[in-house]
Amino acid sequence: MKNIITFLFILTSIQVAIAQFEIEYSNCEIISEVEYPPPCGYYETAMRIEVLLIDSNHKIDLIISCPSFYGVNFIAKGKKYSIEYVAIFPIDYSPIVVPYDKKWKNGIKNTDYYLTAINSD
Repeated sequence: MKNIITFLFILTSIQVAIAQFEIEYSNCEIISEVEYPPPCGYYETAMRIEVLLIDSNHKIDLIISCPSFYGVNFIAKGKKYSIEYVAIFPIDYSPIVVPYDKKWKNGIKNTDYYLTAINSD
């Protein structure tokens, strides 16, 4: 129960902060390996994945907060999704990020995008 309340609080605060930025929409396919981080709880975790935006044929790195809340294996390599994302992160947002490639260190890069909604196609 505590985890659900924590998640809702984090999600609400992030959505309020993001509401002032332009949200982009696209269909995408996950092209990187997917490694789930530990579930969110006391610390917020996120994962970085590489996606191919089908509409523009452009690759981006996407940060997904608390991916375990979407369900086991919901996010998988090769699957297609409809996504909403923004290019600007809340100032104080700093989860523990699990990268798809070990060359990336923990943290957020200037070229990352933040996932705000995802639906499986």
